[in-house]
Amino acid sequence: MHKGAIWIIDDDTEDHDIIRDIFKELKLPNEIVFLPGAEATLRQLDQAKIAPFIIICDVNLPRISGFELREMLLKREGPKFHSVPFIYWSTQAPDSQVRHAYDLNAHGFFIKESNFEEWKITLTKIVDYWMRSRIPSKI
Repeated sequence: MHKGAIWIIDDDTEDHDIIRDIFKELKLPNEIVFLPGAEATLRQLDQAKIAPFIIICDVNLPRISGFELREMLLKREGPKFHSVPFIYWSTQAPDSQVRHAYDLNAHGFFIKESNFEEWKITLTKIVDYWMRSRIPSKI
């Protein structure tokens, strides 16, 4: 079992509610941390003793985009946060954005589906994959 919280970086509180309901149904032991944007994420990183298990980030964030945030994270010193799976999640995925995400070494790019069951399937697959994957220590 991978420890560490699952960080959801998204400024849409309605999305937070849906994700919270999905994770309740999945009965995951990981804490879910909702962060409304890049600034809050950077503050959380500075305070974290243990890196998150997974970061799921919207592309369209206020002030600093998900792409700019990823660039900032990749420039940080130390291996603790470099091994965290960083996954983009957006309402749309033009090819240019998907390419840009992978240029930034993203670990995936998923679409926010139009209904609860589709969101649940996607989140289940993401978490299951990373639960089974070997990841370097995050301490």
